[in-house]
Amino acid sequence: MLKIRTFTYFLVFSIRYGINPLSFFQLNSEYFNSEKKIYSKHEIEKNIPKKYRLHSNLIKKNTHIDDIESEVSYPVFLKPEWWQNSHGVFRADNKKELSNILKKIKRGKIPYLYQEASKYKDEFDILCIKNPKNPEKYNLISVTKILNNSDEAFPINVVKTGIIRDITSRFNKKELWELYKTIREMGDFRLVRVSLKADNIQGIKEEKFQVFEMNIFLPMLPAVKDKTLSPMEREKRLINYTRQLALAIKWNPNPKKKNIFLNMLCRNYMIKITNNKYVSSVNKWVYAYIEKKFMNGCSDYNPTKVRRNTRSKAQARAMFEKLWVPCAQGEIFFWPWKAGAFVKKNWFPVVIKPNVSGYSRGSYFPINTYSELYKAVFLAKIWWPKTVIESYLDGHDHRIVVTKDGAEIVMERFPPFVIWDGKKTISILIDEENTIRDKMQLGPSIHNIYPNNPLILKHLKKHKLSLSSIPKKDERVLLFHRVALAPGGVLKNIGIEHVTKKNNELFLKVLKGFDSNIFGLDVIFEKWVHIDYDKQKCIFLEVNCRPYLKMHHKPRFWETPDLTKFYAKMDALEVDWKWAF
Repeated sequence: MLKIRTFTYFLVFSIRYGINPLSFFQLNSEYFNSEKKIYSKHEIEKNIPKKYRLHSNLIKKNTHIDDIESEVSYPVFLKPEWWQNSHGVFRADNKKELSNILKKIKRGKIPYLYQEASKYKDEFDILCIKNPKNPEKYNLISVTKILNNSDEAFPINVVKTGIIRDITSRFNKKELWELYKTIREMGDFRLVRVSLKADNIQGIKEEKFQVFEMNIFLPMLPAVKDKTLSPMEREKRLINYTRQLALAIKWNPNPKKKNIFLNMLCRNYMIKITNNKYVSSVNKWVYAYIEKKFMNGCSDYNPTKVRRNTRSKAQARAMFEKLWVPCAQGEIFFWPWKAGAFVKKNWFPVVIKPNVSGYSRGSYFPINTYSELYKAVFLAKIWWPKTVIESYLDGHDHRIVVTKDGAEIVMERFPPFVIWDGKKTISILIDEENTIRDKMQLGPSIHNIYPNNPLILKHLKKHKLSLSSIPKKDERVLLFHRVALAPGGVLKNIGIEHVTKKNNELFLKVLKGFDSNIFGLDVIFEKWVHIDYDKQKCIFLEVNCRPYLKMHHKPRFWETPDLTKFYAKMDALEVDWKWAF
């Protein structure tokens, strides 16, 4: 209700004085950083005289706990660079807490700064509105004390749980003028609320205080929450406050107009959403559902940073190009006609796949006609709005699991297929293949082939075949157009001893480029993995930061690899990750 009444009064005075209410956000526009699109606390607080200023500094990617501990003592406050009303503020009371908070901050996109705690005990707020005609005078000054009503010695938000008392009357005119003059040393603000800590009121008068926040975006008048004042008196102060705001805007000379409101509003809500425990709980629930539904069995040996840096095909492509790793010529697009333009330039065959996906979901290849192209684009966009188109290389599709020790697992992948004997139908051959799979106990990772699978029936029909067809002897025909486990795709184990030294060095180069613990690399070699990549055509398709390792446990062809030592090594890793894929 207070916010609604404040807005209503301000709107009334805006109409009365003939001003644009949105001009309110231009009162301190010269302090708005247009590049960062925020009121940078770090930059604004640099203007505070040293004797009033608390030590603070921006947190960078290379900021370490030791750097902070060498400058400030505990407790340490960590605040968003544009923080508002203590949203997103953390307090670290020891090294362990500081370490955990730093990790969380560095994972996010919100710039933070750290600030020492004040040595003084009581908190005060001073709100000032400058006289627009005479900078040496003020139109309004209000001093309030916030009494700490919690058990904490250093609460993050005293206003939320504390008791507010208006103490402006405890200062005479000269003392208020001296206080206003001190505030002006910190910046020529037309509107500002300064939050400071002092031992008592006398400490403020004697300039023995420290400033921990300056609010020049949306400062409210704290005195209107003083319950010792009558409702009528509080309302009078609110009305006077909004009137003075309107007058300050009316006489604001040549305001530097900047897009402040939307930028600051967006960033303030970014902080609220990022640090909201209920939103975090919902996110965790959503991620848990995705984990169970779509990523069951995927490994989790990489930290969150690596996961976030490899979410999309675009991120992998950018790293491939940076490292000079051979990759398919392609583009990432939103509008379908971009795919048509790519084909006109590079021609068929091509691959269409979502920019973000797993298990080859939404991927279509090889595509050889425009009708296939646009149909694949439509279907891929069901999985993700942005789509990848790449030139297709007809070769041997490999999945290489690589760690910091080099290639650990190397397998070739095949779509489901049967080899005809010239006598039996496809349906009978599928039954025989399923019998072999059951005997080898390949499930549940390697699926049986279901003859009535619409994908298989459609693929056979496209090639003018059916389940009752009896083709020539020793002819191998695919039952699906691409590598995929769901319709019955299989793997052939290739011993790591067949990987050349040069190819192994290339796999490690990609792994180190992302600073990853493990990757599942999807690579197509024109000939074979035992031939150096620069002596044949070769393209890296993508990196999988959470490779599905279970599918390697029992390959359909060749010997089953012994992965005991591999899992022991990976399980010994200490991995810091959250609910992120």
